[in-house]
Amino acid sequence: MKKSILLTTFLSFFILLCSSNLFAQSIDYSSNKDIAIANDLITVSNIYPNPSTNFVNFDYYLPPETSHAKIVIHNILGSIMGQYELKQDNQIRISVNDLKSGIYFYTITVGNQNLTTKKFIVRR
Repeated sequence: MKKSILLTTFLSFFILLCSSNLFAQSIDYSSNKDIAIANDLITVSNIYPNPSTNFVNFDYYLPPETSHAKIVIHNILGSIMGQYELKQDNQIRISVNDLKSGIYFYTITVGNQNLTTKKFIVRR
């Protein structure tokens, strides 16, 4: 009985959080996201492995003239857990050893524009 009440409360909170202004403008759970900026495409893969225990990777393509691109990791409460600059390397590996087990969101930001927000899970 307690587990079902806890699960219902968690799901209600999760739905409320996802519909809030923090994530509502940029949630996209598709497998790949192509965003047209200045007639070039920015491509972002899903994070992998997902769920993760030690690190996560994702692949991306940024046009050469892209500046100020980053990934921001949030916990389920919306607190920033890390920010990482995206360079022209086309792949990034991020350690999740400092993150507790749970659901996290990552947002890709170019300039002042949030392009996509997706989720990943950390398991210990």
